[in-house]
Amino acid sequence: MRKIILIAMLAPALAWGQKTTLEGRYQESPVKITTDKQKANTWQAVVDFFITNGISITTADKQSGLIVATDFSFIKDNQRNERKGKIEKGALFTYEEDGKPTNPDAWVVLNKLVKGKIYPVKLTGNLNVYISDSTVTVSVTNLKGESNNDRDKWRFFQVKSTGVFEKQIADIIKYTL
Repeated sequence: MRKIILIAMLAPALAWGQKTTLEGRYQESPVKITTDKQKANTWQAVVDFFITNGISITTADKQSGLIVATDFSFIKDNQRNERKGKIEKGALFTYEEDGKPTNPDAWVVLNKLVKGKIYPVKLTGNLNVYISDSTVTVSVTNLKGESNNDRDKWRFFQVKSTGVFEKQIADIIKYTL
């Protein structure tokens, strides 16, 4: 009888902070775009996209064709209402519900916790673009999501690319050059 009471008392505490896992299918591999556009024009269009969207470029090697934004934060200052359970329009991240991102325009998706209101305080990744003479390779790598809102214990989110960032770069190359 004592075991049953103890288990009943511990069950809510154990459920607090449990994570769901991402169920949907998300962008796992780099996106390759074939292009006949001049490398210099493609380079400038991608750099302009990064600058227009406030993305700090940490590596820009025009000769090798590599553009990287390391530890890019997907949490923007104008999205701080997320702490109140709302994700602002134009947010770069979203949660998954029924195997799909709740915001189809977000660049990354993360899992929700089963119980409690724990939101990410750090959500970062690397945005990578490699431009060669005939292809452009785009990827989002090293995704990490962390929160310390659960009684000062760090919680880690499962984070995946939705493919939206990669598609935006592909659209620039296909339709604006």
